[in-house]
Amino acid sequence: MKIVLSVVAFVLVLLVTGTSFGQAPIFTRSDFEANFKNVQRWQYGIEYDPYPTVDLGTASLLKQAFDFSNIAGTVVSEDSILENYVPPTGLPGAAQFPTATTASCITLPPPFPGVTASFYSYYSIENDGLYLLGYATYYSIPGFGDSTIIQRFSPKALLAPLPLTVGTSRTSQDTLYIDPDTYEFTMRGYTADGWGNLTLPNGVSLASVASSPAIRMLVDEISEEYSGGFVTKRHHDRAVVFIAQDGSFAIFGDLDSVYTGGSTPIDGIEYNVKQGPTGVTQLPSGIPDRFGLLQNYPNPFNPVTTIAFEIPQLAHVVLKVYNVLGSEVSTLVNEELQPGIYAVKFDASRTPYIGGMASGVYYYRLTAGSYTKTMKLTLMK
Repeated sequence: MKIVLSVVAFVLVLLVTGTSFGQAPIFTRSDFEANFKNVQRWQYGIEYDPYPTVDLGTASLLKQAFDFSNIAGTVVSEDSILENYVPPTGLPGAAQFPTATTASCITLPPPFPGVTASFYSYYSIENDGLYLLGYATYYSIPGFGDSTIIQRFSPKALLAPLPLTVGTSRTSQDTLYIDPDTYEFTMRGYTADGWGNLTLPNGVSLASVASSPAIRMLVDEISEEYSGGFVTKRHHDRAVVFIAQDGSFAIFGDLDSVYTGGSTPIDGIEYNVKQGPTGVTQLPSGIPDRFGLLQNYPNPFNPVTTIAFEIPQLAHVVLKVYNVLGSEVSTLVNEELQPGIYAVKFDASRTPYIGGMASGVYYYRLTAGSYTKTMKLTLMK
């Protein structure tokens, strides 16, 4: 599925905060601002072969049921990724996007041993829509320093028209400047044409997701990529996006260009669940004279504990939780912080595991500049 549509869908999911029984929800700027800062979201992707046929609903003012909990298809690939939505101040490339009101961060796999890599997307929340301003890819290479690659939209790319409800329809045009010789021109179209209850696929806790109100939206992208003054690629992608009340979503991309509703073959699904806040609190305790990571409290815990750490100087801080196999469980902090003593809560029930994390020993690791420390915590249910 096309990356841009994935980003569109992932951003659209954060718009909803409430609805009234018996009528379609309405999304506004204030709704979006309440859900698009200091949160983490797990995004999942599943691909099928052969393609199963799935009912994606229809254009209707009547309430529908969008149930994707048991898609009958052979899974050929699955993946997941964690995004942190944080204030843009101090992030790599932020100075290139001065009107950004929020940003998302993804920690990338290191392209080479010892190299740190992150990907940032910068957004502007406005009265008439959510806009994507551009991207920054950051590399930190030992012995060579830091490098940031900027890709900018001009004009800014509309990702969601606001206010948004059933019946909303809007088009836009934008250009993404990829490098000095390459750019991509895109025409986008959004039509919200239905609503109902959304149930996401199995594999994550659906306690706060199942049967939540959602808007059905048709998303179209027609794009041309130019390199050296010549058209090198043309693409038309149609997707159906379902946006739920708590910000969860399901997206089906690469559909037939004339599809409007009903059952259709799909090559896969992307869906998303909210993990919780990423906000870190600075404590009124002065400036420490050294880096430090403190023992979590309480410990053992169930399901919430607090982790405190000390930062004596401006630094990019990463705090993550791992299981005993070394697999990442949660990213609690991934941002630049001023000197101070900080505390952040870790909720073991808000992770991408069915029913939350299992009882046992886990590890949390703080990285700030050249400082790294790992400590143990115990979940006891």
